[in-house]
Amino acid sequence: MASRIAWSSPPEDEWTSEELLNQFTKAVQLSGTCPEELQRAKEEANENSDNEDDDHNSDLHDKENPKKSEPYKNKYSARLMLLEIKTFLVKQLDEMSVDQISQGLDKHVLQRLQAVHYQLGAIAVAVEESSTGELHFNTIIEKLKDDAMNPRCINLLVAAYNQLGLIWGERYEHERAKTELLNACKIYKQYKEKHKNLAPISINDLFLKVKVENISNQNSQNGSIVTVADEQEPNFDDHMGSWDDLEQYHTYTLYYLAQICGHLGETDDAARYCHSTLHRQLADAHVFEPLEWSKNAAILSQFYSKQSNYKLARYLLSAAWAVLTTNSPTNDSSKAWTERYNTAKAEVGSTIGKFCVKVLQDSEAALDNPPPGGEPADSDEAAETREEKKLFQGLDEETLNDIQQRLPSGLVRDYEGARAVFLAGLEFLEKVTSFYTLEDYASLHTEAVQSISRLYQGLAVFEPHPDRQSKMHKRRVDMLTHLLNELNPQYYLQVCRQLRYELAETYSKMAACKEPSSAAGQASLTPSQWAKITSLNLESISSFKLFLKSFEDSSGNAPSRYPEEAERAAVVALFYMGRLWNKMKVTSRPQAIQNINNAIDCFKQVLEYVERNPECRDKLTDELELCEELVQLLPHKLAQLQ
Repeated sequence: MASRIAWSSPPEDEWTSEELLNQFTKAVQLSGTCPEELQRAKEEANENSDNEDDDHNSDLHDKENPKKSEPYKNKYSARLMLLEIKTFLVKQLDEMSVDQISQGLDKHVLQRLQAVHYQLGAIAVAVEESSTGELHFNTIIEKLKDDAMNPRCINLLVAAYNQLGLIWGERYEHERAKTELLNACKIYKQYKEKHKNLAPISINDLFLKVKVENISNQNSQNGSIVTVADEQEPNFDDHMGSWDDLEQYHTYTLYYLAQICGHLGETDDAARYCHSTLHRQLADAHVFEPLEWSKNAAILSQFYSKQSNYKLARYLLSAAWAVLTTNSPTNDSSKAWTERYNTAKAEVGSTIGKFCVKVLQDSEAALDNPPPGGEPADSDEAAETREEKKLFQGLDEETLNDIQQRLPSGLVRDYEGARAVFLAGLEFLEKVTSFYTLEDYASLHTEAVQSISRLYQGLAVFEPHPDRQSKMHKRRVDMLTHLLNELNPQYYLQVCRQLRYELAETYSKMAACKEPSSAAGQASLTPSQWAKITSLNLESISSFKLFLKSFEDSSGNAPSRYPEEAERAAVVALFYMGRLWNKMKVTSRPQAIQNINNAIDCFKQVLEYVERNPECRDKLTDELELCEELVQLLPHKLAQLQ
């Protein structure tokens, strides 16, 4: 038969299976829906985005580049090819003889037809026609669901359920998406249980010659299943089924389930699916992408960190860093890939820094509120076995162990332990600030500096000497003040608010470090020392005022109600200001009277705000109780002074 152009010639004559396979393969490659094409497209997109800033003639290039000027051209061409194949297969079904049907050839043609539906559905989704895609995927399920355990059908069904899960997820119908994905899980498990030695046929190979042989022996886990063509076509007796595609589809199922469960707030299930995905990706070179894998492992670590499972969180972070270390760019790496690598490394490094901050914060909380019955007992044997199952295979053990030894696996109890955590977090966060410069990545740089500030805060808790504590807080003041001086509140309002609030707290802590708790210690302070303490308290009040001022309108009026995400912080800022005015020690009687009046005014503002907005009362239980008491007591103190 002469060579033919599928999208311009009607299927008037008969195609051989080999020609049909070639046309189908061309259509899949042209559409970009096969894994290899998707990966290549992703790499090209990254390459293009990397070059955009350097391209001063982008409009001209866009016109010359069909991928930019007509982004769906290839997909539309592939669709025409597939529709022609579909027409041919429908015709083949309609004209099938009784003998051919008795041999089961109608089923093979029907399966090929569903393979075409799958590719048409994938193209429809890619060109933003999700309803059309949904119809194609539902057609596959309707036609093949009763034959799900057939090695020629299982890949199509799992892939179709996955696609439906994605479609419903993009519509924010997360429960429906979860149902479709769980269907994919269910038939995958059923097939694996029923056909341990019979590997399924890939979707493309449905167009090969039909001949089935079940072989099970000690040398072949897969068994063999030789596939598809029609009479008088050459045999493909050397073709074996393969588990690769089915395992990849199942990996995608778990990956999508992790995201959907996250949207549904089912955090335990989301973490479980994510962990399973990481295991499978690491074991499968076809789906393993080191940069994405590392970032996902770091994200998963945050779930376990919140559950106080510091050991597993540390392991995941160490695994993420080890994968990045062993997949660093070479001289042959593209500029785009190197940039992606550096970004991934900064993201993982930032997560490691935040992990160290959380360990210090949780350790501080444990000092104030130790767990009942003392420290938790070591894990029992069953728990340790469960943890071992979560460990990954195939990582560079030396690199992994080196990082694990530097990160904490639990809470710290003393300064030396806190210092080790501090130094580990500081090492990674300083690398992050070097990559995310303030000039190019203001928000990300600021976030990393805030984490460094909190490392100093956590270390200061365990420092026994007040003067050294004060110096640590002074480092924080310098860092936060520098950021505030560099950032424009017009563009970074939320960030500046956070920095103002944190700066106010830091000044207050510095003042507390310099003021002895005992009466004898306070009596020994010199006037200049008291002046320094007062100055720090006034700096704290000033920062709180600037924080609150950022919520005022153009006339200088405070809002009747603060934004929900900032409401507690704003009202507590008033409460803290009242406390600072009340505790300030001055030698001047008029100044002392003014300070108490200022304190009363702050506490009254808190009570008036809650009276206007009673629904926020539950957020401020402790502060309200103290405000009510102090509004009653302070007038008596004021009367004594007067």
